[in-house]
Amino acid sequence: MTSGELEESEIGSQMLSEILLEGRDIEKRFRSFKRSFLAVRGASISIGSGEIVALVGESGSGKTTLAKILAGLLEPTSGEVFFMKKPISRMSKQELLNFRRKVQYIPQCPDLALDPMWYLYDSIAEPLRIHRIVNSRKEEFKIVLSTSSRFGLSLDHLRRKPRDLSGGELQRAVLARAMVLDPELLIADEPTSMLDPSTQAKIVDQLIEVQKERGLAVLFITHDLELAEAVSDRVYVMFSGMIVESGGTSEVFSSPMHPYTRSLLDSDPAPPEAVVNEAPCPFYSQCNISIDICRKSPPPEFGLGKRTVRCWAIERHRD
Repeated sequence: MTSGELEESEIGSQMLSEILLEGRDIEKRFRSFKRSFLAVRGASISIGSGEIVALVGESGSGKTTLAKILAGLLEPTSGEVFFMKKPISRMSKQELLNFRRKVQYIPQCPDLALDPMWYLYDSIAEPLRIHRIVNSRKEEFKIVLSTSSRFGLSLDHLRRKPRDLSGGELQRAVLARAMVLDPELLIADEPTSMLDPSTQAKIVDQLIEVQKERGLAVLFITHDLELAEAVSDRVYVMFSGMIVESGGTSEVFSSPMHPYTRSLLDSDPAPPEAVVNEAPCPFYSQCNISIDICRKSPPPEFGLGKRTVRCWAIERHRD
């Protein structure tokens, strides 16, 4: 195989007919009057039906931007997002409505998803009304109460407004709001980062239980490496807008290949400002295995069995 070609992995071949959501060569450039910067650089990612995929990296690495693009909340500058093999940019209004029902996004700050003036019941019931899922208020009440109770929310909670809830209760409410539509994929953006450890554990446990019960696919975005290792089947590592490594979670965490992944696991990460670095390889200035081509040409995505790595120096391991 020639340099830069992506070797089909065993995981990829097994999941080819089961891929639910896929982003191909996603790029996102934000522009202002004075400057512009790349937030996402040629990122490709896929989530299969029923699997949990982790997207890890430091704050400022582009994870949230990529997540919003995958959820259809932001348009990419280039590249394409596919849902069940169809590009969302070419979907009809009805197809797009179905996509928004099947793919639910949970923001990092739960209060952003809830109207501060609404009672919790109405916030959770709103998706049912938008998508016209139910035919009566009785049926609506049954679904809202059943879904909410699954995440530890009682009828008393549903009668409150967001200001009357704790951080953990707000997060449960946002989960219930997303799950009330019975989606096929949940994109969870740092869903526990603002909570204390004990509350984090409870919410993650509830989410995993629901995932197993419903066969739900989850894209779990986090900077918590221990959490990513514990819950995910596969992992993507993101740095400076670029996915630098991917593969089975246990393999990546036990034997990281990209120098950034190794630094991340060694708790010696690169500085957050690296997100604005548009050098061919964003990790070049901090890398201890760089070679001459690293400062001249962007690294392609090399396939190594079940894994992919964006690193020119990985050529040394391809013999």
